[in-house]
Amino acid sequence: MIYSRLILVFLISIGSFISNEALSQSKKRTTFDEAKFSSLLIQGVTAKISGDFYLADSLLNACIKINPNDPVSYFELSGILLEKGDEYEAINMAQKAVEIEPNKEWYLTNLAIIYQNIKNFKSASICFEKLCKTHPNKIEYLFSLAECYMQDKNYKKAIKCLDKIESINGLSQDLSLQKHQIFIYLRKKKKALNELKKLVEKKPEDIRNYGLLGEYYQSIGRKKDAFEVFQKMVAIDSSNGLVRLSLFQYYYRIGKHEKAVNELLSVMDSYDVEENIKLEILLQISYEKNSLFTISELENLLKKFLLLHKKNSAAFLLFADIKFLQNKNDSAAIFLRKSLSINPMPFEVWSQLLTSELSSKKFLITIEDAKKAITHHPNQPLSYLVLGVAQSSINKYELALKNLKSGISLVVDDSLLLSDYEHHIGNAYYKLGEIENSFIYFEKAVKHNPNNPILLNNYSYYMAEQEADLDLAEDLILKALEYFPNNSTFLDTYGWVLFKKEDFLKAEIYINKAINKALEDNGALLEHYGDVLFKLGQKEEAIIFWKKAQKMKGVSKKIETKINEEKYIK
Repeated sequence: MIYSRLILVFLISIGSFISNEALSQSKKRTTFDEAKFSSLLIQGVTAKISGDFYLADSLLNACIKINPNDPVSYFELSGILLEKGDEYEAINMAQKAVEIEPNKEWYLTNLAIIYQNIKNFKSASICFEKLCKTHPNKIEYLFSLAECYMQDKNYKKAIKCLDKIESINGLSQDLSLQKHQIFIYLRKKKKALNELKKLVEKKPEDIRNYGLLGEYYQSIGRKKDAFEVFQKMVAIDSSNGLVRLSLFQYYYRIGKHEKAVNELLSVMDSYDVEENIKLEILLQISYEKNSLFTISELENLLKKFLLLHKKNSAAFLLFADIKFLQNKNDSAAIFLRKSLSINPMPFEVWSQLLTSELSSKKFLITIEDAKKAITHHPNQPLSYLVLGVAQSSINKYELALKNLKSGISLVVDDSLLLSDYEHHIGNAYYKLGEIENSFIYFEKAVKHNPNNPILLNNYSYYMAEQEADLDLAEDLILKALEYFPNNSTFLDTYGWVLFKKEDFLKAEIYINKAINKALEDNGALLEHYGDVLFKLGQKEEAIIFWKKAQKMKGVSKKIETKINEEKYIK
């Protein structure tokens, strides 16, 4: 609370005064080595101020040994002990200071604040009660007392305290609302209502008070009274955004959707309503279950909002979510970039942008955005992975390897991410013709994540291409097919492993099945099927499939030679 902080400032300001008084107070009580005590006390307080609590603790305890009746040493020690988390001893020290000098305001204030800090509000309130009695003109003590009463759920005493503050300071919206909320908690509707009525009567020029009254009428089911209050607001200032906000809430709660939308459009267009309140409403109506707002309505509201608040990164994120719901991923990416241009710190937004772009095969823009993500978040491994994958996808394998190896060094305690890195490093090495290095990384990747079907498929296919450990290749692709038995790519890989094992009859069955399961024509599938047919002695049919494959992407460089020489080329 504000007033507790004011008290802390007060304590700091009197700290030097306390230190200066210490010696003169102590002289009155007992005889001791004054010079030594004075020197140690000054050193102890200086050490405390400089933050050397260990030294301060030692020096102040030495002061107490010299003069156990000195309240200043106990007072200063209480603050050090509280800072160190020793709450029990902090209270003990603070209490001793009060016992020695019960009439000193700052010692009792210190004890009260320590009780507040450890959430012992009952004891804190007892201290503040004493302070309010001895210092009735210090309003900050009344505020602190009211806060302690409320925290201790002693609401009746809190109300009396707030009433006393009001009698001194006059009516204020903050005090009335505090009392209003307490009366609501105590289920005293009439008194809660009267607090708001009093606000309207005493401060009719503040239109917010009418809004509060109208909203409370509506919350207790008095819709007619609520509407009358809102109409008064319109009569006072129909263009005020706070008036339109109250009307929106009224229509929204009674289910008049079209009117609610119109009022909310006016709210979004107004400088009278705080930016964060508008955003909170937009987030609520966008994400709440069974929201009546259409996508079109949300977009119009957001456009209005952004005309006034062009630098609100959260609003651009909301717009991106709406575009993702519409499956307009390119538009969503534009809004994500706008959000990140304002606030580049949330890495989860970079992650959403990069993964969306990569899945859409927008490799060039993915590379640019991944580089920006790395600039802002150089220790996040995901950006390097996305960058490497995108670069591999446009055949920039050496660059991909460089970035993938930079990123893998940042992976900590994440076997799945580590496996993804090893998978793509293995793939880049394979494309560069470094087969031994490639298979080393594929082995590591499978070890770290043996349940990734895409990894299992790719490693199996590359081993088949190299005719390396075909039994292992078969085991891997069969495991991948357990996850996705109808995946055309996996079926083709299994067929190709069988082909390399010279099981041509079974290979024909699986590659044929792959062609039938494919969602679109695929050159590699047709070429493989032609190869199998040739091995089965069906030369003419093989040439037909090779020619079909030649017109498509994904075929080998040998396809033209196969057709011209009318035979399978290994």
